[in-house]
Amino acid sequence: MLDTLRKNSKSALIYVFFGIIIVVFVFSFGPGSDGCRSGALVSGGGAAATVNGKTISVADFEQTYGRIYRDYQARAGGSFNEELAASIGLKDKVLDQLIERELLAQAAADNGITVSDEELAGEIYGMAAFQVDGEFDPEQYKLIIERQLGTTTSQFEQDLRRDLLAQKMLGSLSGAAKVSEDEVRAEYTREREKLDLSFVRFSPHAFKAEAGEPTEAQVDELLKVDLARVEEHYKANSFRFNKPKRVKARHLLVKLDEKAAEADVEAATEKLNDLRQQVSGGADFAALAKEHSQDPGSKEKGGDLGVFGPGTMDPAFEKAAFALEAGQVSELVRTRFGLHLIKVEEVLPEEKRSLDDAKRELASELLLQDATKALAKKKAEETLAQVKEGKKLEELWPAEEKKDEPQQAMRFEIGGAKPQVEATGPFSPTGDYIPRIGVDAALTADALALDEKKPVADKVYEINGNFIAVTLKARQRADLSELAAKMDEYRGKARDRKIGEVIDGYLKSLKEKADIEKNQALLGPGSLLDQTEVGTG
Repeated sequence: MLDTLRKNSKSALIYVFFGIIIVVFVFSFGPGSDGCRSGALVSGGGAAATVNGKTISVADFEQTYGRIYRDYQARAGGSFNEELAASIGLKDKVLDQLIERELLAQAAADNGITVSDEELAGEIYGMAAFQVDGEFDPEQYKLIIERQLGTTTSQFEQDLRRDLLAQKMLGSLSGAAKVSEDEVRAEYTREREKLDLSFVRFSPHAFKAEAGEPTEAQVDELLKVDLARVEEHYKANSFRFNKPKRVKARHLLVKLDEKAAEADVEAATEKLNDLRQQVSGGADFAALAKEHSQDPGSKEKGGDLGVFGPGTMDPAFEKAAFALEAGQVSELVRTRFGLHLIKVEEVLPEEKRSLDDAKRELASELLLQDATKALAKKKAEETLAQVKEGKKLEELWPAEEKKDEPQQAMRFEIGGAKPQVEATGPFSPTGDYIPRIGVDAALTADALALDEKKPVADKVYEINGNFIAVTLKARQRADLSELAAKMDEYRGKARDRKIGEVIDGYLKSLKEKADIEKNQALLGPGSLLDQTEVGTG
């Protein structure tokens, strides 16, 4: 189900998929699309990452993540969710792409590549979203940038210039990619070759019971010999131990343009005041919101916004919500989206736990992680040894009864179930992604070397935190007799692959030399979309 998503999530050629990211925002976020969200920070800090001192904002990250998440949902037929997003490390991948975009822009500047004012203007004038009757409209441009993107035209142009710099740098790298006849033949073989692998996934989570809880003595020892590791674990999980005050609330929105006529304002005010009186008289807020609210993202949920913290909502909305006690309903609140009534259902107080308070819990977690990982790896290596001696994976770890596809997809991606034999199904090893296993260049290369004489991989592979034992189930060879007639087609495909390799290698070298800091709080568990998606209309 997620084959396409996996394949697209790694290659540097994903820039084709991302396009010029800042431009896509124009088409991804329409008027009122946030319902009442500010597009501001979800973590309370301004930077999602810094790259050689240059800041990538949380707003940039969350907007990009939201758009890519929705693209993945569309491609997966609606069954893509936060657990699957976490299983493929989507938040990490999105942040990495933004970091790579910034590295490319900086490299372009260092190499004397520039974007002229004329080029920048040409890009802007050519965007359909900024046009009225086929002509660029300055008022439309300003309206979209300020109201829909929540930024200034100056900042938009600055960001767009950096995106264009990154694109130019990619273009210069692409021009350096040349392919040989052998590389064309290898590309043809990869696409026409079909592999079917049998494998068993050993997830550390499946060995928790066998590992048992760490002893107090073991915890004491870890804190004594490696407190620094515990401190790093605390920093990476700071979102668990340092939570600001949050509220669980509903709202009812009557949309109103910021420049609405006085008569429209009065009509909206009268309508909301009437609804507020009904709530005061005992009417159910959720039922009224479901009937009357004009926020398409929360209307059908009775105006439910879930739990949110500071920096998530429009400032006026947030100020009103955080001033309420549980069960209270606000006075009318005016934001750029319109007029709101807010009902707070629960107030979650600020939570803070120091390193000293949490260190034993964290040390215990690390010890359990180490133990389960060691057990999973040991069992995978034992299984591989038995297979090399003549046993079959199907005999050692027979498959459980097949369940419905969505549940199967979830288990394949996340792991954690009891080890059992699975199969990739026939696939062409054209990339580093292997169906139902994941992305691993070494396994892809080694799988191509498997045949009837050598059907068992030499080693166990660690992929997405799991250990994989692999054997060849079937192999269909490529027919080279057709290559001559398709030489031009596969020369282009081979060049595309070479471009990806050149870009990947260049980005790797940039990252090795760069000073990069990520905001780990953005990458932990939990639904970022819960904090960025209220309305989508």
